[in-house]
Amino acid sequence: MVMELHKSLDRCMFNNRWQAEELAAVLRRDIPKVKESALEALSDASIIAAQVAKEFEIHQKGQREKVSKEVEKNLPQDLRITGLRMANERKEAKNRAAVESLMEHGGSVSDKYELLWQQQWERRKTLVDLGNATGIWRVVVKYVAGVPQVMLDFLKQINDPEGPNEEIRVKYGPNLYTLTKFIYRIHKTARAMVHYLKGSSDLEKVARSNAAASQILASVVLYDAEVKKYLALMTELNNKSPLFISTDTAWRVEKSVRDNTRISAQDLVDEEWESLQIPPRISHGVPIDVTVARTVIIFQARAPKDIRIGISADEEGTNWVLEPKIFCAAPGIMDHDHAQTLQAGTHFLIFDNSYSVMTRKIIEYRFTTVVPGVPNVLPRWAKELVEVGELAGARYTANAGEGAPPPKSDPVDIPEPPVQ
Repeated sequence: MVMELHKSLDRCMFNNRWQAEELAAVLRRDIPKVKESALEALSDASIIAAQVAKEFEIHQKGQREKVSKEVEKNLPQDLRITGLRMANERKEAKNRAAVESLMEHGGSVSDKYELLWQQQWERRKTLVDLGNATGIWRVVVKYVAGVPQVMLDFLKQINDPEGPNEEIRVKYGPNLYTLTKFIYRIHKTARAMVHYLKGSSDLEKVARSNAAASQILASVVLYDAEVKKYLALMTELNNKSPLFISTDTAWRVEKSVRDNTRISAQDLVDEEWESLQIPPRISHGVPIDVTVARTVIIFQARAPKDIRIGISADEEGTNWVLEPKIFCAAPGIMDHDHAQTLQAGTHFLIFDNSYSVMTRKIIEYRFTTVVPGVPNVLPRWAKELVEVGELAGARYTANAGEGAPPPKSDPVDIPEPPVQ
């Protein structure tokens, strides 16, 4: 029994599942002449090994779902994405049926995992094909469908030896390789013990096997504990690490290189965004509490497709502080704007998709307020907009309410309270 140690983390996880499931099956077999305590130890080890295989399966499923979610988020949110989901669901159902049919017709555990890996590789090849789109299909994918180039580059290189996952392999691969070799050796030891006892009545062999059973259980318990720690670490890493960095993160990295300044890991963490799905022919208002007149509202938005955004003193959008206009017109572009209120009271950040006949829009947005006359603690993204001079003035329109607002062509400067 020989197992090749693969460099791919994904393949190593499949091998851990395979070896753990094989071990669980070996330890469930009837082993004659060993003590009851040894049988109990082997039974416990079998249960733990089966649980470890399940833990790897759950982790890998979560990873697939994350990739699918990130890819879908950058595809057009209309009937096409619904069709894609349905096609994926049919394909996954077909994959599960293929595995069940294999096992029902006498397939081995080894055959099962070869099939599972083949299915996983086909999933990855599908992503690569999307990233490698050329000619008219590339125009459709990137420009018509609005898929950002950064995602296409990630997908195109996902299987490359020096691709986007290489740093993770270098840093966290050795731990997984050690776990893979560990479970492989436990499995070999268990098989050797079963073969050693087969048809034997040698009391010395039985005594040795009783001792081996306790060692196998102790090894499986240790393996289970180490797997739990490794998967917990990888889950936290995957949850906090984007599959591909956003436009604003790339801008910060580029700026640090240009200015020859250091950038911390915290600076690369994308600050929290809120998310909305706006159906076609619908407008949606997000309330913003304004306690002081002349408060400045600053917002950022990003979306795979265009959306009209404005700021109004009412939810109906009849008392505009910032007239709605098209934002996110180019795929992958993050837009921003700001406006100064004339009065206190609830204002609304209006997302207007009423002009779209069929396309649902998924919008990510964030906003903050600058209150005049008091210290304001701005989020990092808003500070950066101030630093680069993007917030030169707040605009009004003629119907913004009482108070004789200046015309839009004569912007009013943002008040400059102390910013901490």
